Amino acid sequence: PIKTKDLYFNLIKQNDSCLVFRANAGSDQKYLEFIYCLSKGKYEVDFKIRYHNIEYDINPSVDLSWSMLGLSTEKLANDERMYCSIMYRYFGVGRDYLSERSDKVEKLEGNTNWIAFKHKFFSSILLSEKGFPSGKIEQKQLDSDDLTIAYATKLTIPSMGEVPLKFFFGPNDYDLLASYDNEMDGIINLGWGVFGWVNKFMIGPIFHFLKSLGIGFGFVILLLTLAVKIIISPLTFKNYMSSAKMKVLKPEIDKINEKHKSKDPMKAQQETMSFYRKAGVNPMGGCLPMLFQFPILIAMFRFFPASIELRSEAFLWADDLSAYDSILDLPFEIPFYGDHVSLFTLLMTISTLLYTRMNTQMASGQMA
Repeated sequence: PIKTKDLYFNLIKQNDSCLVFRANAGSDQKYLEFIYCLSKGKYEVDFKIRYHNIEYDINPSVDLSWSMLGLSTEKLANDERMYCSIMYRYFGVGRDYLSERSDKVEKLEGNTNWIAFKHKFFSSILLSEKGFPSGKIEQKQLDSDDLTIAYATKLTIPSMGEVPLKFFFGPNDYDLLASYDNEMDGIINLGWGVFGWVNKFMIGPIFHFLKSLGIGFGFVILLLTLAVKIIISPLTFKNYMSSAKMKVLKPEIDKINEKHKSKDPMKAQQETMSFYRKAGVNPMGGCLPMLFQFPILIAMFRFFPASIELRSEAFLWADDLSAYDSILDLPFEIPFYGDHVSLFTLLMTISTLLYTRMNTQMASGQMA
């Protein structure tokens, strides 16, 4: 096997947007060319491989090897690895990927449209309009503060004429990737199933509308949270009403349970349900509203870590809304905790405890 990295290439053309490299194969009339051209105003590099009079000197197909080490560009490399993986798309099948945090080798078994080396907020993507008929992809986790994972792929390409390819080196921006109309927007993990739909049709549009107002992203997050709370307020109100009714009915339920205590539990259950029907109360009324709210809350949990708009945006004491905040860096690391004190986390914990306590008191009527 001959590797082009071992060959000598001459630079035969150069201008503001294109470079052409040529490796002769014994004479000036037999050569291999690599052509790189930048697209104005885009994150693309057009890459063409041109064979000239060497089709009969090499195999009918050759392997294109492409690999890189992912650089850590955020605060914490270990956190970045949770979002780094290789993604790809088969024509007519859809986007697929190697699981994050895994060391894995996978054989490509279809005509592949593109292969993406996904980082947390950016991606490096190789595209082919005709597709790669076969190949192999591999990712490996790296134990380093400066690197995330090792990406590698080996793809089969033709060895005659001209092979047009394209590289994309750019941000994981949903609208930008969606403009390619080839499912590259699936690189951004907005959650699976219903969570992804909630982010795409509810959380995302509200977020981008608030962003267009030109206010700080800290206030965008605050207003988005309030907007979601307002949208789900009918469900929250129904939950509170159900809890209040159950609390009022609790003394009567206790009487029914005491009446049939240790005698006939089935009879007690029947009388209890009959009492609920007469009172017009659904014992599941407090649970169902919470069940409907759950997809929205989980969707928001997936949305913010995937939003490149928050990268390097400061708010109050936080210098980067896409990463953890720290009001005190510890000179040591505490197992399962870390080496810093996050005020946002502390405030969230306190508010969650207060909210849980309030809900417990409201729902105490449902506990027999």
